[in-house]
Amino acid sequence: MNSDGQKRLREFYTVIEPWEIGYETSSFSYVAVRDGEDFAIVQAILWLNTVESKFPFTRYESRNIRAGQFRLSDLNIDHRTFIDRILTGRFETPHGNLTFPPIRDQHSLFYTPIHPSAQQSQSRVTVVRLGGREQTIQQQQPVLDWELRVCLDTSGRIA
Repeated sequence: MNSDGQKRLREFYTVIEPWEIGYETSSFSYVAVRDGEDFAIVQAILWLNTVESKFPFTRYESRNIRAGQFRLSDLNIDHRTFIDRILTGRFETPHGNLTFPPIRDQHSLFYTPIHPSAQQSQSRVTVVRLGGREQTIQQQQPVLDWELRVCLDTSGRIA
């Protein structure tokens, strides 16, 4: 990440610092697709939670797709350490290793001090968005759709 991105990340950490002690139940949700021997992140979110997530801590994996959610406490690390690991481009999860490839040897960072999604709830939501190499799945979409259909049982639940 370039120096401007590092500066914005430090600014984000400064803003959230008064509440960091409450982020004990933080979690990471992701979808990754096969990229050679690896699974590369195509979409993910790091939730800085103050209460336990209502979403299940589970995983799904097929030949070309890996998705799931886990607690950072499962790795015995905090959100700052986890972000540092993500930015290395390859990181460990309880579900196996994932990659987050950079674009032109760098990850991008976008910082939104007051995210528009918080306007309706009248709360303040601070968001940092990390970017890497674009992972397009459009060419693989039909194959991925069929892989997902195979794992659904007749009630529509993931088997």
